[in-house]
Amino acid sequence: MNLFCIGLDYQRASLELRERLAFTGSAIDDALDGFTIERHRSGESQEEVAILSTCNRVEVYGYLAADSGEGQRTSIDRLFRILGDDRDIPASFSTNCYRYTGISVAEHLGRVASGLDSMILGEPQILGQVSRAQRIAVRADSAGPVLTTLFDCAIRTGRRARHETAINRKPATVASVAATLAQQALGQSRSRRVAIIGAGGVARGLVQQLSGAGIDEIAILNRTLDSAERLADLWGATAYPLEQLTEVLSRVDVAIASTSAPEPVVSAEMVRRAIDGGGDRSLTVIDLAVPRDVEPGVRSIERVRFYDLDDLRSQAGAVAEERSGAIPLVEQIIREEVEGFQEWLGGLSVAPLITDLRRKAESIREKELARALSRLPDIDTETKQQIEHLSRTLVNRILHDPTTRLRVAAGQGAASEKAEAVRHLFNLPTDLPSNQTPYVEKLP
Repeated sequence: MNLFCIGLDYQRASLELRERLAFTGSAIDDALDGFTIERHRSGESQEEVAILSTCNRVEVYGYLAADSGEGQRTSIDRLFRILGDDRDIPASFSTNCYRYTGISVAEHLGRVASGLDSMILGEPQILGQVSRAQRIAVRADSAGPVLTTLFDCAIRTGRRARHETAINRKPATVASVAATLAQQALGQSRSRRVAIIGAGGVARGLVQQLSGAGIDEIAILNRTLDSAERLADLWGATAYPLEQLTEVLSRVDVAIASTSAPEPVVSAEMVRRAIDGGGDRSLTVIDLAVPRDVEPGVRSIERVRFYDLDDLRSQAGAVAEERSGAIPLVEQIIREEVEGFQEWLGGLSVAPLITDLRRKAESIREKELARALSRLPDIDTETKQQIEHLSRTLVNRILHDPTTRLRVAAGQGAASEKAEAVRHLFNLPTDLPSNQTPYVEKLP
């Protein structure tokens, strides 16, 4: 089974390495467009690729229809090139990568989509990120029927986990954990002012969490002031242009950064000036972005408490303990969905045979129908339509059981002898012409 996944996550790679490997902005589109061009040039028309990039993981999924060892090696090499080429990545990064092949790829993606492999157990945002990865790959024409169905299976797994188990009870996200950390940092202090840098989805979650927590001021800073103002108006916060960041930092107690900027927007010098201008005050800085929004040097500044994504892992322990009871139920859902995908994927091996069988049956039906109708020149149009409908129904009913049994046998790895017998009994071709499109059914 030529299904592959290579990647790394917060458990296998440092924040610095994840930052270098992250696909930001249009980078995924560019990488997949490049793959599609190379695929057409190499003639591997049935090779497929998709990329999943989040703050805690970067993964490349691939499928290769050919079954040669050389083809597999070429495909895996291509996945590594997609992950590391032209991005200032150390050559040794592959030692941090995990690799999955065959049905293990579906099991892994099911765990990812359901939140079992998230830094915050059961966090809900990953499901949307998996869906986005599928949409981008389909739009780029780099994902064909196999990866599209693989991601469909994972998305359905994630939805079932959320509806059928308690894995996301009392929803917790990176934003909610950061908001809790911010409130702990504020404590009972007289001044309770927070700056949120960015106005995207994470920032919205932060403002929502903090708006009812007795904060004196929530300042929202963003490169596009209109976005900051719209978010501020919803929650009674105050919007500022990003150019006023140093000024705002000089009067707040907590700053949380969550932009999609490719470079840091909060420099160590900026934080140092903000601290030096405020007497003996302290500042808590939380960086939720990948690539990072805050220069690492901020960690060494006196009277500054600094947290990045990796530091938040320890804060997520209570959430994991509360939700851990749902893990066996989620794992059962993953097994059920993976079994369905495995059966569908196995059926691909007999797809050309089913195509040939149906085409031959259809050819016979059309010839015999034409012969019968030629002997009935006086029948009306409605009767002709009823006879044609009857002929189609008979063919479908006759082929239903054998094609279903072939797909089941293929899913169990036992289709080769049955397929050979069917081709012999029905006098079907033994080779699939290069221009023939296989009969592929969608997974229900």
